[in-house]
Amino acid sequence: GAESLILNLAKATLPNQTNHEESSARHRSNGCDISIYTTHCSQSHCYDEVKPPNGALAPFVRIRGSWIPRKFIFGGTAL
Repeated sequence: GAESLILNLAKATLPNQTNHEESSARHRSNGCDISIYTTHCSQSHCYDEVKPPNGALAPFVRIRGSWIPRKFIFGGTAL
């Protein structure tokens, strides 16, 4: 779905190198700034690319808004 598309686009901007430490430290890749924002990232239920410490995109994931409820009082669920 949409999550996979975002990750594929971010991976496409990564330099072709085995040592991602340099690009991770700069949070830049091929001249592009990469930041992936999410409200929740579960280690047991996420793509391998974003799992720390070995995921190629792990240094670029930012968790913000974790205080936003996933379920609402009136019965709806935010996905």
